[in-house]
Amino acid sequence: MLKILSELKFHPVLVLAIATTWVGGCAGKDKPLERFVESQEKRVYEGSAYVQAELDFWTAYYEPTIEDLERFRAAWVEHGQSFPDSKAIDEIEKELRRPNQRVALVALFMTDYDKADLKDKALGWAVNPVPEKLSELSETDQVLRRLMPVRNPWARYFLLKYRPESLMNASEVVVSNPTSRVGLKRIPTESGPSF
Repeated sequence: MLKILSELKFHPVLVLAIATTWVGGCAGKDKPLERFVESQEKRVYEGSAYVQAELDFWTAYYEPTIEDLERFRAAWVEHGQSFPDSKAIDEIEKELRRPNQRVALVALFMTDYDKADLKDKALGWAVNPVPEKLSELSETDQVLRRLMPVRNPWARYFLLKYRPESLMNASEVVVSNPTSRVGLKRIPTESGPSF
């Protein structure tokens, strides 16, 4: 058997055809998730703050909806996999389904990871409008990173919970620390985002 295999010669065109088919088949599986990620990138607003040409912090803002989560799950399944367990996505969905509540996600990066903590008031962080509650989500959750794609892989993620009236007239959400502030665009709708 080994002798037969060693004598078998592959034609370059055959090898190229097999490789093209294999690569094309693999690439097709990524398209539903990639399309979803591309559409999400248009809904994530980001900004950076500098102090004397040095990066102070980078942040991004996104308001997810139940429809986003449904599209996300459908894209994942169309990709050919069952939707994985994700504590972050479960928490976001639970909060989105609560009546009279709006949810936002903020990603935050500083070169000193420990200082990039929106929950730590001693560090002087503030978010305006002020959320009713703020909690940190796992930055290592790869499912969350697909829902809110940001360019910075070292960003920390925070879940902000608001009463609808708190966000109703806000055109931006401001993230600030004692040295800088970044206004992140927000597009309010007549009735607020559909949660």
